Amino acid sequence: QQGSVLPSCSIINLTGNCNLWAPDVNYYEGEYVLYYAVSTSGSQNSAIGVATSLSMEPGTWTDHGKVINSTSGDVYNSSV
Repeated sequence: QQGSVLPSCSIINLTGNCNLWAPDVNYYEGEYVLYYAVSTSGSQNSAIGVATSLSMEPGTWTDHGKVINSTSGDVYNSSV
């Protein structure tokens, strides 16, 4: 079955928050945990976000927002 994890975009307030990429899903302590990247090409303003679901079914995901972010001038880029 297919569906969008966050059809209303991420709650992370960055450009690109509707075009999530680099998803990684793990099953941990009874729930699915999805990490995703939010950014735009050529920008260091980016973040890694997290969402959780008990079933992975469309409409069951809860977005918890950013885990880490980077801004212009940081020595790292959180989406790389």
